[in-house]
Amino acid sequence: MRRPGARGWARTSPTSPACQRSWPMDSGFPGRTAFGDQTFLIGEQAAGQRLREELRLRGLRRVVVFASASARASGVVDEVVASALSDCEVRMWSGTILAHAPIAQIEQIAATLQDDGGEIDALLSIGGGKVVDTAKGVAIVLAEGAPLERHRAHRNETGTMVYPPLSRPKLPIVAVPTTLSGAEVTPGCGLTTDQGRKRIFWDRKISARVICHAPEVLGTVPAEVLTTSGMNALAHCAEAMYSKTSGHLASAFAAMGAEYLASGLLGFRDGPPEALSSLGAGSSLAALAICNARTGLHHAICHVLGGMFKIPHGDANSIVLPHALRFNLPATLPQQERFLRAVAVSVPLSAGATAPDAVATLQSLLGVPTRLREAGIAESELGRAAEAVLDDPARFYNPRDIRSAAEVETVLRAAW
Repeated sequence: MRRPGARGWARTSPTSPACQRSWPMDSGFPGRTAFGDQTFLIGEQAAGQRLREELRLRGLRRVVVFASASARASGVVDEVVASALSDCEVRMWSGTILAHAPIAQIEQIAATLQDDGGEIDALLSIGGGKVVDTAKGVAIVLAEGAPLERHRAHRNETGTMVYPPLSRPKLPIVAVPTTLSGAEVTPGCGLTTDQGRKRIFWDRKISARVICHAPEVLGTVPAEVLTTSGMNALAHCAEAMYSKTSGHLASAFAAMGAEYLASGLLGFRDGPPEALSSLGAGSSLAALAICNARTGLHHAICHVLGGMFKIPHGDANSIVLPHALRFNLPATLPQQERFLRAVAVSVPLSAGATAPDAVATLQSLLGVPTRLREAGIAESELGRAAEAVLDDPARFYNPRDIRSAAEVETVLRAAW
């Protein structure tokens, strides 16, 4: 087995057996839940052993690992390699995974893989959204070819959003999340150009096939990372409930996800380990919701704040969410009332509180960032940010139509 730090990359083909294989569907043990081709391992102690068995069932032996610097420093990577990958040939990407998943880095990693030879069965992500989005981007390039720009979602000449068909088989992705972003669950990823523009890619074959939310892993994550990424997951729930493409199942996933998240976020610091399991479950439910109901204005704004101004995605979500909810409230009152009921199970609220009020209360209780000016954005930049939001695909699914950058700027100014 190759240990972390070894350079040994491997060549793969989108027609290799790992890309074509059908997956086992039996539950096998408590804590294992299957949805289609995806398997969730949530709330299990000794999760590394469970993950090792899952890899064995799927025949995934030759694994390329991408990991965040924090996961390496905390010892999580070494633990996963020792407990889950002991039967595998492991190859590590030893470089730093950059924030916001830069397209240039992803294409460089894919080119290195293609240059070196061998076979790969799976890509393993240990970290948060930037790590799994990097793995997704690599999977796209290996299957569909470079440059990535030609595979991105975009508006055509009539203003309609176009998602290019990415029809070739992809290497399966396995994820051990260290945040609550839910990026591992979804069929999309957000990658960043050299100019700081976020590009959206969409292909159900890049959803992680195995997601392992382990309490012993989440327990090593700094509280501020869990709280801010938890606010991102909570935003997934809110937007999934009122997206133009929402439906009964997406809304049900979102409601239960919001209840789990609010409970877990308020209880994980001093509460029992079950609070960490609630966070993992809530994150996955939120992500399943947005798999079937796209995000809207809130995430369009957060994409721009990350891409153009390098604000961490969790911080951006923490700041913007109550203001995006308030902007959409006139068009989404029934959906926001359902969201409010889910959050209010755990969040103490006064009579007559609205969903934006509930999120503002949660902001205060968790101590997450609340102002764009404190995140380093100058007031003079708000107009430029608002213009950029109009080009983000997410805004087309917002329930309240957005006709001008001036409307977006009102939300940004409220958050500033």
